[in-house]
Amino acid sequence: MKEKTTATAADNTNSILTLLLLFFVYPIGVVVMWLWTSWAKWVKILVTLPIILIILFGVLFGIGATLNVGEQVKKAECVKQCENSALKETCQSQCMGSLNAPPSYEGTPLE
Repeated sequence: MKEKTTATAADNTNSILTLLLLFFVYPIGVVVMWLWTSWAKWVKILVTLPIILIILFGVLFGIGATLNVGEQVKKAECVKQCENSALKETCQSQCMGSLNAPPSYEGTPLE
């Protein structure tokens, strides 16, 4: 009977310490939770889910920012426009320059 009480007290201590770590130092708390507690697996997965989603969205955002799809589309349009030009590289660089240039307001009347 005494052993069961000691085991329950140890489990309670582990749970309390893990909850404190999850609250104050979330990533360390997640690791401790998986290694040290005897919680149900669905609870561990549910508690771990936010960090997985943050990492996943960070990776996806990083990939999206690296690819720079808009710039690639502009480049493809310039390549297509300059396909039949004798000086393809010059044509493409001028095309890319005009696409990246801010809009010109020359000749517009100021009212």
